[in-house]
Amino acid sequence: MIAKLTGILKQNTLRSYLRPGLVVVLLPLVNLFAGLCLILITSGRIDSIPTDISIYVPLLIQWQVLCLTIAKFGIDHVIFASATADANVRFDQRYQLLARALPVAIIFSGIVAALFSPVAALAVGASVLLDTYSIMGISELNSRRRFAWAATATLFNYPIFFAFVFA
Repeated sequence: MIAKLTGILKQNTLRSYLRPGLVVVLLPLVNLFAGLCLILITSGRIDSIPTDISIYVPLLIQWQVLCLTIAKFGIDHVIFASATADANVRFDQRYQLLARALPVAIIFSGIVAALFSPVAALAVGASVLLDTYSIMGISELNSRRRFAWAATATLFNYPIFFAFVFA
């Protein structure tokens, strides 16, 4: 009986160390991937990327990050705090997207259209809405202790963004 309990405790302890360990490995990879992409874009070492694009993309990314910060209105912190305190809490992400993030995305898309181009404005507006949605989902996954899923979702967020910018 005691041997069975010891085996169960060892399995649970090992599992509890593996999942956070996976997150510790995956989360730096996310930032490493994004950083490497930006280094490759801005360094001018890739002949297929023209110089004007290597300047254009980081400037566009800065506008997207500013718009995203304003559009999410700290909802990721609210979701994390609320869902951590009460596991039964569910969020209406559609309301956050339509009532709060969409107007901000439209305003910033207008600014980006005036500064860059209508295609860039569409890219910024769409990516802000998609990023707001993904950030809300990732915050909820983290609050429910699904760290590996949250880290994987964060990791897959960047390739889609760069593909969307270059499309």
